[in-house]
Formats: sequence, structure tokens, C-alpha cells
Amino acid sequence: MSSKFAVVQFSPDPLAEEKMNIGVVVWDEERARVRFVERWNRLKRFAGPQLGLAKDFVDVFEKDLDRLSGKSVGEEIEKMVGDLNHSVQLTPARGSLESADDLIERLAVRYLPQGPQRRKRRRNRPNRRSAAATAQRALREAVEKQLPDRVDELVHARQAIAGQLQHHEFDAVLANGKTRAAINGLSLAVGNRQSMQRDVDVIAWALDDVRKKFPRLPLAVYVIKPATADGRAVFETAQQTYAGLNAQLIDSVTDLKTWSRDQVALIVPNTSEAKKRELLEQV
Repeated sequence: MSSKFAVVQFSPDPLAEEKMNIGVVVWDEERARVRFVERWNRLKRFAGPQLGLAKDFVDVFEKDLDRLSGKSVGEEIEKMVGDLNHSVQLTPARGSLESADDLIERLAVRYLPQGPQRRKRRRNRPNRRSAAATAQRALREAVEKQLPDRVDELVHARQAIAGQLQHHEFDAVLANGKTRAAINGLSLAVGNRQSMQRDVDVIAWALDDVRKKFPRLPLAVYVIKPATADGRAVFETAQQTYAGLNAQLIDSVTDLKTWSRDQVALIVPNTSEAKKRELLEQV
């Protein structure tokens, strides 16, 4: 039996258009199924004092779920979302040939942060996850040195940023109610040329779309250096592509730490306006 689905997203400030997935809902002609996040720590950092709105929505929806049929679930959700002043939003409904029961399990893994972890790769292979973790750590360390009491408030791992056309997840985001900087990790040390180029292109699309919406937002990519001729060729392509998108390609931990330090300095209260202007001119 075919089914439909939508992703439930929360936006503490709808005007800022920054959203986080909090649930998935699937329905067919018989009934609706829903899955919400089980751990709220990440959402709490993102939502701040508006977290109660998201929890209220979850409570109301789960209580009313049993009375919803496939024909009315879309209208019912939209009505409840409207009651929360658009802090909770629903993506457009999409169809699927999968059964509702199978579909919701797959979507929960894809869209919700508490989905089952994938099998870890060997630690001695510097893959994209290694690059992402290094970028996250550098940004956290920079905040710890300059604003030690605000690390969890300011540094967000795997957070989505609104682009002109869609949202894109970045490995590390610096935000204080407003997005201040974002960075993705990339590894050109493993994989074939086709897979490495695909990774470069995926990040380029995110950078391009976000850059169109936020022309002055500092964006960067930390790359683990290539170890093969194919990797070096892809690296040269990435340099040209990212430079054209006004995004900094960083290929050393030293430069990564410098970039992170400079972004944090822009939001430190005692940083002089002259220094801030100097740093912004580098973007």
C-alpha cells in the first residue's frame, strides 16, 4: 500500500528560517504513524527558551494521533502547527510506494538525530567523519579559550542552515541566536576519484545555496590532504570551486585553529571594532 510522509521541523525564530528536524509523520488510507526525537539535548541547545513549544506540539500530536485517518492527517497537522505560531513547521507531503510501517523506520534513521549509528569504519583511515570531528573540535577549543562558559551554547555539530532553495547540514556551526560561521569536513585521503569528486560537489552545492542567502557568512571546508594522484587532482578542482563560492579551503590543523579563533573573536564582547572589520574583510 502506498503512503505519504512529511518531516516535522522546529524553528525557534521563524524569521531567521533556521530549522531542526524533530519528527517524521507517515500516513496511508488507514492510519497515521509518527516518530519524534527521543533525546532533546541537541534541540535544547538549538531552541533555548522556545523548547517548550516543541514539546507542547509533541504532546498534543501524540494524544490526537489515534483519531487521525490518512485522509485528514495533513489538514490536522497543519491546524496544530498554525496554533503554535509557525514555530513548528511541516515539509510538503511526499509520496512513497513503501508501506507506512517500513517507511517510518527508514525515515527516522535518515532525518532524526537519534537514529541507529552506522558501523564505525577503521580508526586508522582518515575519512570524512574524521575531518568533520577535527573541525568541530577546533571550533569548540576556540570558544573554550575565549568564552569558556558558552561552549555548548555557541558550537553546534551537524546543524542545518537555510539556503536560498533548501536547508543544508554543516558539520560545525558557530551561532549565538544567529548563525555566525559554518564549516564542513572533507577527506581526499581515501576513496576513488569519482567518490571524492562527488563529496566535493555535494559540499559545493551546500556552499553555493547558503552563500546566495547569506553573502557575508563565513564559510569554510577543512580537508584532509590527498594521498594519491587522483586525490591531488580533485583537490585542485575543489580549490577553484570553493574559491569561486567565497569559501575558505583549509588543509592544515594550524590554519583550521586560526580560522576558528578568528570567527569566535567576531562575537567576543571585548574585540575591538577595528579588529572585527579586519576579520570580516578576510571573508
